[in-house]
Amino acid sequence: MGNRLIPTLATGLLWAAGLYAAEIKNSDCLECHSDKTLTSTNAAGVVRSLFVDAAVVAGSAHQKTSCANCHADLTVKHPDDNLAAQPVNCSRCHEKQSLSYETSVHAVARIDHVKTGKHNAPQCVDCHGNHGILAVSSPASPLHFTNLAKTCGQCHEQESADVIESIHGQALAAGRRDAPTCTDCHSEHRIEALKNNSSLSISQDICSKCHASERLNTKYSLPSDRVKTFFASYHGLAAQYGSTRAANCASCHGVHRILASTNPRSTIYKDNLAATCGQCHPGATANFAQGKIHIDSASAEAGGNVGELINWWVRKIYLGMIIVVIGLMAAHNALIFVRKAAARARREGRSVLRMDFSQRAQHFILALSFILLAVTGFALKFPDSWIAHLLGSDENVRRWGHRIAGIVLLLAGAYHVGYVLVTQQGRKLIKDMIPDTKDALDVAANARYLLGRAKHKPLFGRFGYPEKMEYWAVVWGTIIMGVTGLMIWFKLGTTHWLPRWSIDVATTVHYYEAILACLAIVVWHFYHVIFDPDVYPLNRACIDGRVSLKWYAEEHALDAGSLNGSTTQSKTQTQSTVSVSMNTTNDRSSITVLPTNGPVGDRAAWLAAGSSRCATVPPTPVEVRRLVLLGAPGVGKGTQAELLHQWSGACHLSTGDVFRAAKALPPAEQTVAIKTALGYMKRGALVPDQTVLALLYERLRCLRCTGGFLLDGFPRTVSQAEALERLLKAEQLPLTGVIDYEMPIDKIIERLAGRRVCTSCKAVVNVAGVQPEPVVCSHCGGKLEQREDDRPEAIRIRMEAYHRSTEPLIEYYAKRHLLVSVSAEGTPQEILQRTVDALSLLAH
Repeated sequence: MGNRLIPTLATGLLWAAGLYAAEIKNSDCLECHSDKTLTSTNAAGVVRSLFVDAAVVAGSAHQKTSCANCHADLTVKHPDDNLAAQPVNCSRCHEKQSLSYETSVHAVARIDHVKTGKHNAPQCVDCHGNHGILAVSSPASPLHFTNLAKTCGQCHEQESADVIESIHGQALAAGRRDAPTCTDCHSEHRIEALKNNSSLSISQDICSKCHASERLNTKYSLPSDRVKTFFASYHGLAAQYGSTRAANCASCHGVHRILASTNPRSTIYKDNLAATCGQCHPGATANFAQGKIHIDSASAEAGGNVGELINWWVRKIYLGMIIVVIGLMAAHNALIFVRKAAARARREGRSVLRMDFSQRAQHFILALSFILLAVTGFALKFPDSWIAHLLGSDENVRRWGHRIAGIVLLLAGAYHVGYVLVTQQGRKLIKDMIPDTKDALDVAANARYLLGRAKHKPLFGRFGYPEKMEYWAVVWGTIIMGVTGLMIWFKLGTTHWLPRWSIDVATTVHYYEAILACLAIVVWHFYHVIFDPDVYPLNRACIDGRVSLKWYAEEHALDAGSLNGSTTQSKTQTQSTVSVSMNTTNDRSSITVLPTNGPVGDRAAWLAAGSSRCATVPPTPVEVRRLVLLGAPGVGKGTQAELLHQWSGACHLSTGDVFRAAKALPPAEQTVAIKTALGYMKRGALVPDQTVLALLYERLRCLRCTGGFLLDGFPRTVSQAEALERLLKAEQLPLTGVIDYEMPIDKIIERLAGRRVCTSCKAVVNVAGVQPEPVVCSHCGGKLEQREDDRPEAIRIRMEAYHRSTEPLIEYYAKRHLLVSVSAEGTPQEILQRTVDALSLLAH
C-alpha cells in the first residue's frame, strides 16, 4: 500500500504545480490591454476601448486584486480561444451588497430590459466605475457626496439638475456632508422608487431622518419642531391614520428641487402657495394659502403675525375658561356629593360593625403596599411607560420603592398570622373564613339565581363564598409574590441552592401573578366594594368599619350575631319580663306594669330536656293539632300561641325560649346540643341547622305530646322544614297546618317602636298610644330608653330581611297545602277567632 501511495502523492503535487504555473498574471493581461489602440466591436457595431491603464488600477480600491480574480471566466487560453470576457460577478466578494442590489429598482429594470432585449439598466460598473474604482470617501470617486448627483444624472438628467439646484445640492457643493444625497433618500444598493410610498413613509422614514435630528437642527440652526408640528397638522394626522391621499413633505416642498421659502422659484414661496395648495385643493386662493401647516404656538407668543397672535390669545382664554368653569363645576358637585353622602349615611343607619380597628389598619397597609407594588413593579418591567415616567428617571427609586413595599406587605402578612392565632377576633375571623360544604352549594345556587333558574338567591352568613375566595387568594398571592420576589432580589444566594433557571421561572411567576392579582382586584374586589350599585361609590367599612343594617341584612342574612346581637344580649340579660295593660277613660291613659316570672314548670321538658319532666300532663284533646307558627316580630305570635294553647291544649314549643332558658342552666344540666348552641351564640354566630335539629331530637317526647304542639321559631329555612318533615314522618306525627300571621309593616313599626327598656331593671315597657309618653320606669324608677333596633328605620330593615328569608319557606308549605294566612290586626280574641276559622277550613 505504501508503494502505491508515493506515486499518487507525487502526481498530485505535479498537478498542483501545473495549475499554479497556469495562473493568469496581471502582466500577462497588460501585454495586450496596455495598448491604447486595443478595441472591440460588439454585435450592434459599437466600438469599445479595451485599454487598461495600469496606473489607474494601481490607485484603485482593487490595487491588490488580480485581473483573474474579477475575470474568473477567462483561462490561459484567452484570447486565442476567441471567448469574450463576461460581465464581472461582483457578488463573489460583495455578497451582501449584491443581495441588496437584486431588490432594487435597477435590478428589476435590468431583468425587464433583458426580457425586452434592452441592456441599459445600471449595474455595478455604471455607478462605481470599472478598473479605477475608488473608495466613496475619495473626492475623485463618482460616488463621493459631491459627485453623486452627477453620477445619477447619467440616467436621471432632470432629477440630477433639480438636486444640484436645490438647497440640499447647494449644501453638498459647499462640502457639507450632513446634507442628504441621492442615496440618503433612495438607499444605496437597494435603490427605491419613492413615488409609490405612502405619505406616512415619506414624512416619517425619509424627511424625518434629518429634520427630526436634534444634532442637525442644532448644528445648522434649523427649526426643531418641523416634524412634530407636521404630524400634529391635519395632513400629518391623516397620514398617520392611513390616508394615501394626504399631502406629505414632498407634496408641498417638492421632490428633488427643494428650495428655500425665500426663493421665488420655491413651491412654498409666498406668491406660489396658492398654486401649490391648488394641486390638492382646486380653486385655492392666496387667502386660503395663508394657513400655516407647521403651527408653532411659541412663535405667536414671541410675536407672530396678527392671526397667530389672536389664535394664541383665544387658546389661552379658553384654557383659563376651561380650568375655571370645570373647576367650579367639580367643586360644586363635590360639595353636593359630600352632603348627599353624609345624608345617605345618616339615613342608612350604619350600625353594624363589619371591621374593627385592627382589621381596618391591616386592610389599609395591605392596600397601600399592594398599590405601591403594582405601580413600581410595572414601572420596572416597562421603563418607557407613562407609569415609569411618573416615578422619575432614577431606576433606584422604582427598585427600592418596590422592595420596601414588598417588605411592608410581608410584615403585614406576618402580623396577620399572629393576629388570627392570638386574638379572639382573629380566631373568629379565620374560623368564619374557612370554606365549607355550604359555600360549594351557594356557588351552584347563586349561579342558578343569576341565570334566572331560581327565584331566590342563597343567604350568606358573616362571609359568603365571594369573600372567602378573595381572602384565600390574597393569602396565596402574598406567599407566591413574597417567595418569588425574594428569589429575584437575592439571586446569588438563591443560586447557591437552586439552579440558575429557577430565577427565570421565579421572574415569570412573579410577573404573571402580579397581572393576575391586579386584574382580580379590579374585576372582583373593586366591583364588590365600589361598583356594586348597593355600595357605590364606596363601601365605607374600610374607613369606619360600619355598614348599614339594611345592606347587611340583604347580603349576610344568616349572620344572626351581627343582625340581632344587641337584641339577643338584651333578652339574655333580662331576668323578668313586664306585661303592660292600658286603660283609657275620658281621654286619660294610664299604664300598669305587672312583673311576671319567666317560663317554668309546665314546659320543663321542652326548656331543659334531659331528665326534666313537665309538672302537668295535658289532657288528650278530641282533635290533636300539630302546628307551626310563622310571623314577623311584633305581630303578637307569642300571645296567640298562649291563646291557642288554652283553646287546643297544644304545648307552645318556642326555640327562642330554649335558648334563653339555657343561659340559666348549670353546666352539669346542659345537654350536648345546648352546649354547642351556646358556643355559637357566644361567638355571635348563627346556630347551624344540624345543631337546632339536635335540640329537637333531644326534645322528641315533646313532639309526641298527646296534647299536640305549637312549634314557634322553627323551621326558619326550607332545609329546616325538609328536616322537620322527615322527622315527623319517621315518628308518624303528621303536621296539621302552618299559620302565617300577617300584618302591614307600618302597623308592626308602630307597635315595636313603642317599646322602651328600663336602664336599671331591664324591664320592657310599651308606650304606644300613651300620652304623655312616660320616661321613667314605674317598676323601679329607672330611665326608659329606646333601643337602636327599635327605631322605625331599623325595624323596617329587619322586617324586609325577615320577609325575604321567609318567602321560600312560605312557598314550601303552600305547595303542600298546609299554609293558612291569618291577619294579625285587631284584638287578641279577634285574631284567635280568625285562626280557629282558618284551621277549620284547612281541616275540610
